[in-house]
Amino acid sequence: MQTLKKNILFISHDLNRAGAQLFILNAMRYLNAQGHSLVLLYLNEWGPLKEDFEEVATVFFYKENYKKKVLNKKIPALDYLSQNFTFDTIYVNTIASVFVLEEVRLKFKSKILIHIHEMAYSINTYGPKNGIDIINKNADLVIACSQAVKENLNRNHLKLPIELVYSFVNNSEIINKLSTYNKVETKEKHNIPKDKFIVAACGNADWRKGSDLFLRIANLLKNENVYFIWVGMDKSSEFYYQLNFEQEKFGIDNILWIEPTPDALEIINAADVFLLSSREDPFPLVMLEAALSKLPVLGFKKAGGVSEFLENKESLLSDFGDLIEMSSKILALKNDRQNRLKMGEYLKNRVLNTFGFDESMKSIDNLI
Repeated sequence: MQTLKKNILFISHDLNRAGAQLFILNAMRYLNAQGHSLVLLYLNEWGPLKEDFEEVATVFFYKENYKKKVLNKKIPALDYLSQNFTFDTIYVNTIASVFVLEEVRLKFKSKILIHIHEMAYSINTYGPKNGIDIINKNADLVIACSQAVKENLNRNHLKLPIELVYSFVNNSEIINKLSTYNKVETKEKHNIPKDKFIVAACGNADWRKGSDLFLRIANLLKNENVYFIWVGMDKSSEFYYQLNFEQEKFGIDNILWIEPTPDALEIINAADVFLLSSREDPFPLVMLEAALSKLPVLGFKKAGGVSEFLENKESLLSDFGDLIEMSSKILALKNDRQNRLKMGEYLKNRVLNTFGFDESMKSIDNLI
């Protein structure tokens, strides 16, 4: 049965190279290939992905005015879109985009989906204060990226239907990229020690991601021949200065902070284990990428989707915030190569068998 082609407006809070934005980019690539007509409205001019989005959609900036065909007058982006386009579905991505929902509902009669990638802390931090109320009044359907997200939305009195669609990466694309990497060359390229046990982490470094916990675990293992690498540290940020201050006080040199880079997957692939030190992380895509690299993934219980992904395996999960327990689990994997390889193979197969790109995208396509 042939898919009915749709006109779809996507709304993204910015164009940053982060999980939720990469998710929507991959989704748009798929839908574009299916013949749907796509438009993207981005709300904040931040991030390097504009050209990537322009390959699959017509792109507009929320804060820019656009010239009408008649009268030579410029009008706000949403007014321009409402006067020049008809959309079957509007797909709003992340809690940080919710502030435009009321305006969008007034200007369009389209079906509105809101995809939530956040839990309690992030909803309160990045969304409007009355974000759940805005969603209840203006959206038609909510997509949650993990069971942890769905449960949190229900606890916070979301009244709309919630569909669970796990976040995904393009598995075949990631595996193809991984096949081109050489671990020895990667270590030389990024000044990573060749004789250390490498623990990698990745993400825009902040309190939620637990970059400070990552530092403290590095301190606990500074005499164990373990080296820590964080990909995604803004070295001009106050947070970096705070961590650098602590690092000097600890007197440790077994940690490397790397700025955000397109080489993130290559660096992760050169590691021995992947540590998800997040205090809260709904279902991070980098966790799936690390698993496809055959790395054991470690995380904290009660921190979000990592427990779902790891199927509550005790050997990989530590009690929330227990740095000593996490340190011991890292050492256990360091000292048991056979189990480390077994866990890496198990997690790769889990991604391939349960979190497939095609399956999730078919769900998204059906909802649209």
